[in-house]
Amino acid sequence: MEKKGTSVYGGRKEVAAQMVSVGDSAELSTLYRVYVFYECIMVNLLGFITLAFQCQLQKLEVWFRFTYPGVSQLLAARGSEL
Repeated sequence: MEKKGTSVYGGRKEVAAQMVSVGDSAELSTLYRVYVFYECIMVNLLGFITLAFQCQLQKLEVWFRFTYPGVSQLLAARGSEL
């Protein structure tokens, strides 16, 4: 929200004061705060589940590679993108 070619990096305090007084706030909105909280919980929950069941997931990978030997490891990892 710079005004008329001025720059905050120019060391001008009055320009920085004008930019802050425009109404921009660094505070998160309530909806975005809830979304960030939800995302943090879900990412940590997914990480915990994969860590807790790491042995079972590795056994599942061995079974998959044995059952489908024609599928390369790179193709199997990118399966959801195809």
